[in-house]
Amino acid sequence: MKHFTLVALSADRRIAAVAIFRDVRLEDTKLRHLPVDAAKASGSLRQLVLRALEWYRPDVLAIRRPARENSERIRLLCQDAKQLASELGIPTVEVDDVTLSYAYGHPPLVRKGDLRRVGHAIWPGLADAVTQTAAVDAALTGLYVQTERLFSLYEEGA
Repeated sequence: MKHFTLVALSADRRIAAVAIFRDVRLEDTKLRHLPVDAAKASGSLRQLVLRALEWYRPDVLAIRRPARENSERIRLLCQDAKQLASELGIPTVEVDDVTLSYAYGHPPLVRKGDLRRVGHAIWPGLADAVTQTAAVDAALTGLYVQTERLFSLYEEGA
């Protein structure tokens, strides 16, 4: 029986993280500190994503789409990941912060810190270090995409 595997990516100015889901379980997270130099940061992110895609062979890559006010650097890093997945024939799904704030709270969560508190409640093991916020962001993105996928499977069967 084939398991559905998803790799979720979250990138900030100085750190990137991937969260790996197998079926509905968070299996692993990987973090990478990004250099200040844009070219080196791009290479570092591509290496992180490539390793995850080659090792776990996911069915989908989910990317937390940066907010409009975020820097061009983050958008370019996310575009690099999307291009890499495309080269490997892996479909991508992008999820923005607004969608996540509506998905994890009612009324919708206002601050990213509130969203991360929800993530820490779901995965207490990711609350250990400051750098783990990127892992929580990636995990929240992956869980959202997994949940949407499961709902669509249920609707198809009904």
